[in-house]
Amino acid sequence: MATKMASKIGKKAQALALPSAELAASDKKMLTQASKIAVTDAATCKRAKAAFHQIRTRRKALKTVWDGICSSFSAAHKKATALRALALDPFEKAEEWLESDVLAFEEREEAKARSLQVQLQASSELVAQQERLSEVEHLVEQGRTEEAEDLKSQPVAVATVMVPVADTKVEGVGGNSTWSAEVFNLPALIAQVFRMEAPIECLLPNMPFLNRQAGAFKSTMPYAGVRAKEEKSLSAR
Repeated sequence: MATKMASKIGKKAQALALPSAELAASDKKMLTQASKIAVTDAATCKRAKAAFHQIRTRRKALKTVWDGICSSFSAAHKKATALRALALDPFEKAEEWLESDVLAFEEREEAKARSLQVQLQASSELVAQQERLSEVEHLVEQGRTEEAEDLKSQPVAVATVMVPVADTKVEGVGGNSTWSAEVFNLPALIAQVFRMEAPIECLLPNMPFLNRQAGAFKSTMPYAGVRAKEEKSLSAR
């Protein structure tokens, strides 16, 4: 059913006729005349505004035409997207729960291996220290006290214990680690930046908020280091 629906949507999209994007002769003339206007006095300023109004009106009319065309394609795209989601959703869900189970198992195995490594390392160090103590006592019994003191002062060398994790490698499947930041103490971060112990890039201004504040306060922006900027534009009715 999904294949038939997709084919139907594809044929409908192909049947939509697109007008030419090439400029009409009248539009070319209008734009050419506008490009030759140089605003140097009140009269040419009025001419420029009149041209602006004419161009804006024409652009709105063209936009209405193209909006209708885009809407038709958008409807077909939405249907195709919905069908794609229906087709892919079972596979994505299966991937998610398999991935979740695999990662949870491997994390448990790694935690077990770390715990066992700590225990075995501690046991190995204890055995090595006991052996060293026996060697020292043996030297003392032989009257070799200086050698005993020297041996006692030397660090006990203990090999690092490695605990292997179960091999779960499968051809074509690997693992990735993605790191992201979580700010859990903003005042501490601000203080570190203030002390110049962290780059200023750690603190980004909230521009959507500041822009709204600029619209509200205008030239009376109350925040240090921030000023409101006014950008003017023309409007046409």
